[in-house]
Amino acid sequence: MIHVLHGENTDDSERYLKSLLIKYKDIPKVQLTDKDRIELFQEAVYAEDLFETEKLVICRNWLSSKKIKLNSLSKIPQNRTVIFLEDTKFVLRQAAKNPPDWQIKEFKLQSTLFWFLDSLSPDFSKSARYLPQIDADKNNFLVWNMLFRVSLLIAAKCQAGKEKSQDFFERNILDWQWDKIQKQADLFSLNKLIGLYRGLLRLDYTIKNSLSAVDEKSLVMILLLKYLPS
Repeated sequence: MIHVLHGENTDDSERYLKSLLIKYKDIPKVQLTDKDRIELFQEAVYAEDLFETEKLVICRNWLSSKKIKLNSLSKIPQNRTVIFLEDTKFVLRQAAKNPPDWQIKEFKLQSTLFWFLDSLSPDFSKSARYLPQIDADKNNFLVWNMLFRVSLLIAAKCQAGKEKSQDFFERNILDWQWDKIQKQADLFSLNKLIGLYRGLLRLDYTIKNSLSAVDEKSLVMILLLKYLPS
C-alpha cells in the first residue's frame, strides 16, 4: 500500500498522518527524511525480516526532492505500507494509471489565505485587501501562517539563501516559491519585517492565552494598521 500526502496545508497533512499512525500503532515504523540514502528505503521496504510481519515506512519530501519516482517503484510487498509526505503540491502526471492500492490525498490552503500572504507589503490597504475574505479559524491558523511567511521574508532579506532556509525551517521550498519570497522581501526594510514579526509573536501569545475577547482577524487588522501604515 502506498499513501501520498501532499500540498501546502502541512497542518492538515500532519493531522491526517497522525490518524494513519493510530491505525498502524502496533506496526514497526521507519521514518526517512530527504537527507537519508535510497539504500535505507530499499532495505526497509524490500528486505525480508524474519521477526516482523509488517512494517510502515514514512518518507518526507522524497518525491519533490526527486529521491525516488513513483513509477520506478517495484511492487511493494503486501506486508509493507509506504507513506510519502510532501510539504508542497506534487504533480502526479500518471495519477490515472495508479494501481488501486495507491491512496493520493492533496491538502490545500484556502486560496484567499494565499492571496493574503502574497499581498503583504508596506502598504496597509494592499495588505488588508483579502483579510475580510478569510474564514475564521479556531486554531490560530492565520497568525501561524503570517509568522511563517514573515520568517521566510526575514531569511530572504538577510540573504540566507534557499538551501539554508530549507534546512532551518525543515520545509521543501521550490525555486519559484523562493523567487516569490525574495521579490516580496525586497518591498520591506529589515527593521519593518522584524517589527512585524515581533508584533505577530505578541499577538500569537495573546490569542493562545485568551488575553483578548477580540477575534483573530480583527486583531490582525489592528496589527497591520500599527506596523504597515499607508
